[in-house]
Amino acid sequence: MIKFFRHIRKTIIMKNQRGKYLKYAIGEIVLVVIGILIALSINTWNEDRKDRIAENELLKNLKSEYLINLQQLNNKLAGSEYDLHLTDSLILRMNKNVPIQSEESFVILLGDISNPPSFDPNTGVMDDIISTGKLALIRDNSLHQLITSWSGLLAESREIEQVLREKSRRQFIPFISEYIPIRLLYKKQFGASRFTWNSADLMNNKLLENHLVDFHRMHTVLIPRYKKLKENLENTVQLINKKELQEND
Repeated sequence: MIKFFRHIRKTIIMKNQRGKYLKYAIGEIVLVVIGILIALSINTWNEDRKDRIAENELLKNLKSEYLINLQQLNNKLAGSEYDLHLTDSLILRMNKNVPIQSEESFVILLGDISNPPSFDPNTGVMDDIISTGKLALIRDNSLHQLITSWSGLLAESREIEQVLREKSRRQFIPFISEYIPIRLLYKKQFGASRFTWNSADLMNNKLLENHLVDFHRMHTVLIPRYKKLKENLENTVQLINKKELQEND
Protein backbone atom coordinates (compact mmCIF):
# COMPACT_ATOMS: atom_id res chain seq x y z
CA MET A 1 0.00 0.00 0.00
CA ILE A 2 2.82 2.38 0.91
CA LYS A 3 4.66 1.53 -2.31
CA PHE A 4 1.45 2.21 -4.24
CA PHE A 5 1.14 5.75 -2.82
CA ARG A 6 4.82 6.41 -3.38
CA HIS A 7 4.41 5.38 -7.03
CA ILE A 8 1.50 7.77 -7.50
CA ARG A 9 3.41 10.63 -5.86
CA LYS A 10 6.48 9.93 -8.02
CA THR A 11 4.39 9.84 -11.22
CA ILE A 12 2.71 13.17 -10.41
CA ILE A 13 6.04 14.83 -9.64
CA MET A 14 7.59 13.52 -12.83
CA LYS A 15 4.72 14.87 -14.90
CA ASN A 16 5.00 18.21 -13.06
CA GLN A 17 1.29 18.17 -12.21
CA ARG A 18 1.44 20.53 -9.25
CA GLY A 19 -2.33 20.85 -8.81
CA LYS A 20 -2.81 17.13 -8.66
CA TYR A 21 0.20 16.77 -6.33
CA LEU A 22 -1.28 19.31 -3.91
CA LYS A 23 -4.57 17.44 -3.86
CA TYR A 24 -2.74 14.18 -3.40
CA ALA A 25 -0.66 15.57 -0.54
CA ILE A 26 -3.75 16.84 1.24
CA GLY A 27 -5.46 13.51 0.74
CA GLU A 28 -2.44 11.66 2.07
CA ILE A 29 -2.38 13.89 5.18
CA VAL A 30 -6.09 13.28 5.73
CA LEU A 31 -5.56 9.53 5.47
CA VAL A 32 -2.69 9.68 7.97
CA VAL A 33 -4.81 11.72 10.40
CA ILE A 34 -7.72 9.32 10.03
CA GLY A 35 -5.37 6.41 10.67
CA ILE A 36 -4.01 8.06 13.81
CA LEU A 37 -7.53 8.81 15.07
CA ILE A 38 -8.61 5.22 14.47
CA ALA A 39 -5.53 3.93 16.30
CA LEU A 40 -6.18 6.28 19.22
CA SER A 41 -9.81 5.26 19.30
CA ILE A 42 -8.91 1.57 19.38
CA ASN A 43 -6.32 2.19 22.10
CA THR A 44 -8.81 4.21 24.17
CA TRP A 45 -11.45 1.52 23.80
CA ASN A 46 -8.96 -1.14 24.84
CA GLU A 47 -7.83 0.85 27.90
CA ASP A 48 -11.44 1.51 28.87
CA ARG A 49 -12.21 -2.20 28.57
CA LYS A 50 -9.29 -3.00 30.88
CA ASP A 51 -10.49 -0.38 33.37
CA ARG A 52 -14.01 -1.84 33.39
CA ILE A 53 -12.64 -5.33 34.04
CA ALA A 54 -10.52 -3.95 36.87
CA GLU A 55 -13.51 -2.02 38.26
CA ASN A 56 -15.75 -5.09 38.24
CA GLU A 57 -13.11 -7.17 40.03
CA LEU A 58 -12.54 -4.41 42.57
CA LEU A 59 -16.26 -4.06 43.33
CA LYS A 60 -16.64 -7.82 43.57
CA ASN A 61 -13.92 -7.97 46.22
CA LEU A 62 -15.29 -4.93 48.03
CA LYS A 63 -18.74 -6.51 48.15
CA SER A 64 -17.34 -9.68 49.72
CA GLU A 65 -15.50 -7.63 52.33
CA TYR A 66 -18.56 -5.51 53.07
CA LEU A 67 -20.85 -8.52 53.51
CA ILE A 68 -18.50 -9.92 56.16
CA ASN A 69 -18.31 -6.52 57.85
CA LEU A 70 -22.07 -6.14 57.74
CA GLN A 71 -22.55 -9.43 59.57
CA GLN A 72 -20.13 -8.37 62.29
CA LEU A 73 -21.66 -4.90 62.54
CA ASN A 74 -25.15 -6.35 63.03
CA ASN A 75 -23.80 -8.32 66.00
CA LYS A 76 -22.09 -5.25 67.48
CA LEU A 77 -25.21 -3.15 67.00
CA ALA A 78 -27.29 -5.79 68.76
CA GLY A 79 -24.72 -5.86 71.57
CA SER A 80 -24.84 -2.09 72.03
CA GLU A 81 -28.65 -2.12 72.04
CA TYR A 82 -28.58 -4.92 74.63
CA ASP A 83 -26.18 -2.94 76.85
CA LEU A 84 -28.46 0.07 76.55
CA HIS A 85 -31.39 -2.09 77.65
CA LEU A 86 -29.40 -3.46 80.60
CA THR A 87 -28.35 -0.05 81.88
CA ASP A 88 -31.88 1.27 81.42
CA SER A 89 -33.35 -1.68 83.38
CA LEU A 90 -30.85 -1.36 86.22
CA ILE A 91 -31.36 2.39 86.51
CA LEU A 92 -35.11 1.85 86.65
CA ARG A 93 -34.66 -0.85 89.29
CA MET A 94 -32.52 1.50 91.36
CA ASN A 95 -35.12 4.26 91.05
CA LYS A 96 -37.82 1.95 92.38
CA ASN A 97 -35.48 0.41 94.96
CA VAL A 98 -36.24 -3.09 93.66
CA PRO A 99 -33.79 -5.68 95.09
CA ILE A 100 -31.84 -8.08 92.91
CA GLN A 101 -33.35 -11.55 92.91
CA SER A 102 -30.28 -13.42 91.67
CA GLU A 103 -26.84 -12.16 92.58
CA GLU A 104 -25.27 -14.54 90.07
CA SER A 105 -27.30 -13.07 87.21
CA PHE A 106 -26.49 -9.58 88.51
CA VAL A 107 -22.77 -10.35 88.20
CA ILE A 108 -23.32 -11.53 84.64
CA LEU A 109 -25.17 -8.31 83.79
CA LEU A 110 -22.38 -6.18 85.24
CA GLY A 111 -19.87 -8.26 83.25
CA ASP A 112 -21.81 -7.62 80.03
CA ILE A 113 -21.91 -3.89 80.71
CA SER A 114 -18.17 -3.82 81.44
CA ASN A 115 -17.43 -5.42 78.05
CA PRO A 116 -18.67 -2.89 75.45
CA PRO A 117 -18.78 -3.84 71.76
CA SER A 118 -15.94 -3.07 69.39
CA PHE A 119 -16.43 -3.10 65.63
CA ASP A 120 -13.25 -4.27 63.89
CA PRO A 121 -14.03 -4.50 60.17
CA ASN A 122 -11.89 -6.08 57.48
CA THR A 123 -10.35 -3.20 55.53
CA GLY A 124 -7.89 -4.91 53.18
CA VAL A 125 -9.79 -4.14 49.97
CA MET A 126 -10.75 -0.65 51.11
CA ASP A 127 -7.16 0.18 52.11
CA ASP A 128 -5.93 -1.02 48.71
CA ILE A 129 -8.51 1.13 46.90
CA ILE A 130 -7.45 4.26 48.76
CA SER A 131 -3.68 3.71 48.85
CA THR A 132 -3.27 2.74 45.18
CA GLY A 133 -5.65 5.29 43.67
CA LYS A 134 -8.02 2.61 42.37
CA LEU A 135 -10.93 4.72 43.55
CA ALA A 136 -10.67 6.52 40.20
CA LEU A 137 -11.80 3.30 38.46
CA ILE A 138 -15.26 3.52 40.04
CA ARG A 139 -17.51 5.49 37.68
CA ASP A 140 -20.73 5.53 39.69
CA ASN A 141 -20.84 8.80 41.65
CA SER A 142 -23.09 7.36 44.37
CA LEU A 143 -20.73 4.45 44.94
CA HIS A 144 -17.80 6.81 44.91
CA GLN A 145 -19.41 8.96 47.61
CA LEU A 146 -20.35 6.00 49.81
CA ILE A 147 -16.83 4.57 49.67
CA THR A 148 -15.14 7.88 50.45
CA SER A 149 -17.45 8.55 53.41
CA TRP A 150 -16.84 5.12 54.98
CA SER A 151 -13.61 5.97 56.80
CA GLY A 152 -15.13 9.06 58.41
CA LEU A 153 -18.14 7.14 59.70
CA LEU A 154 -15.88 4.40 61.04
CA ALA A 155 -13.71 6.94 62.85
CA GLU A 156 -16.79 8.41 64.54
CA SER A 157 -17.92 5.05 65.93
CA ARG A 158 -14.40 4.13 67.04
CA GLU A 159 -14.19 7.37 68.98
CA ILE A 160 -17.14 6.35 71.17
CA GLU A 161 -15.94 2.74 71.41
CA GLN A 162 -12.62 4.00 72.75
CA VAL A 163 -14.35 6.13 75.38
CA LEU A 164 -16.46 3.15 76.46
CA ARG A 165 -13.45 0.84 76.72
CA GLU A 166 -11.44 3.38 78.71
CA LYS A 167 -14.33 4.04 81.07
CA SER A 168 -14.84 0.34 81.65
CA ARG A 169 -11.15 -0.45 82.18
CA ARG A 170 -10.17 2.59 84.23
CA GLN A 171 -13.36 3.36 86.16
CA PHE A 172 -16.14 0.78 86.10
CA ILE A 173 -14.23 -2.46 86.68
CA PRO A 174 -12.09 -0.97 89.50
CA PHE A 175 -15.31 0.35 91.06
CA ILE A 176 -17.28 -2.91 91.03
CA SER A 177 -14.19 -4.85 92.16
CA GLU A 178 -14.56 -3.06 95.49
CA TYR A 179 -17.92 -4.77 95.97
CA ILE A 180 -17.79 -8.11 94.16
CA PRO A 181 -15.01 -10.67 93.53
CA ILE A 182 -14.00 -10.17 89.89
CA ARG A 183 -13.30 -13.90 89.57
CA LEU A 184 -17.09 -14.37 89.57
CA LEU A 185 -17.02 -12.96 86.04
CA TYR A 186 -14.76 -15.89 85.10
CA LYS A 187 -16.41 -18.56 87.21
CA LYS A 188 -15.95 -21.30 84.60
CA GLN A 189 -12.22 -20.67 84.60
CA PHE A 190 -11.53 -19.94 88.28
CA GLY A 191 -14.52 -21.40 90.11
CA ALA A 192 -16.45 -19.78 92.97
CA SER A 193 -14.87 -17.21 95.26
CA ARG A 194 -14.64 -17.67 99.03
CA PHE A 195 -15.39 -13.97 99.48
CA THR A 196 -18.98 -12.97 100.12
CA TRP A 197 -20.73 -9.89 98.83
CA ASN A 198 -24.13 -8.25 98.91
CA SER A 199 -25.83 -6.90 95.78
CA ALA A 200 -27.80 -4.44 97.93
CA ASP A 201 -24.57 -2.59 98.71
CA LEU A 202 -24.10 -1.92 95.01
CA MET A 203 -27.73 -1.19 94.21
CA ASN A 204 -27.78 1.52 96.87
CA ASN A 205 -24.56 3.12 95.69
CA LYS A 206 -24.76 6.47 93.93
CA LEU A 207 -21.57 5.79 91.96
CA LEU A 208 -23.13 2.72 90.33
CA GLU A 209 -26.01 4.85 89.15
CA ASN A 210 -23.59 7.44 87.79
CA HIS A 211 -21.65 4.80 85.89
CA LEU A 212 -24.82 3.28 84.47
CA VAL A 213 -26.04 6.70 83.34
CA ASP A 214 -22.69 7.33 81.60
CA PHE A 215 -22.82 3.95 79.82
CA HIS A 216 -26.44 4.58 78.84
CA ARG A 217 -25.59 8.00 77.42
CA MET A 218 -22.63 6.72 75.40
CA HIS A 219 -24.60 3.83 73.92
CA THR A 220 -27.31 6.26 72.81
CA VAL A 221 -24.56 8.01 70.84
CA LEU A 222 -22.87 4.83 69.56
CA ILE A 223 -26.02 3.12 68.28
CA PRO A 224 -26.89 5.84 65.70
CA ARG A 225 -23.28 5.79 64.49
CA TYR A 226 -23.43 2.02 64.06
CA LYS A 227 -26.67 2.48 62.13
CA LYS A 228 -25.01 5.01 59.80
CA LEU A 229 -22.21 2.52 59.16
CA LYS A 230 -24.77 -0.19 58.50
CA GLU A 231 -26.65 2.04 56.07
CA ASN A 232 -23.41 2.80 54.25
CA LEU A 233 -22.54 -0.90 53.94
CA GLU A 234 -26.03 -1.90 52.81
CA ASN A 235 -26.33 0.90 50.25
CA THR A 236 -22.89 0.10 48.82
CA VAL A 237 -23.75 -3.60 48.45
CA GLN A 238 -27.10 -2.73 46.86
CA LEU A 239 -25.46 -0.46 44.28
CA ILE A 240 -22.86 -3.11 43.45
CA ASN A 241 -25.64 -5.69 43.04
CA LYS A 242 -27.50 -3.29 40.74
CA LYS A 243 -24.37 -2.75 38.67
CA GLU A 244 -23.79 -6.50 38.39
CA LEU A 245 -27.34 -7.00 37.12
CA GLN A 246 -26.84 -4.29 34.50
CA GLU A 247 -23.58 -5.89 33.38
CA ASN A 248 -25.32 -9.27 32.95
CA ASP A 249 -28.27 -7.89 30.95
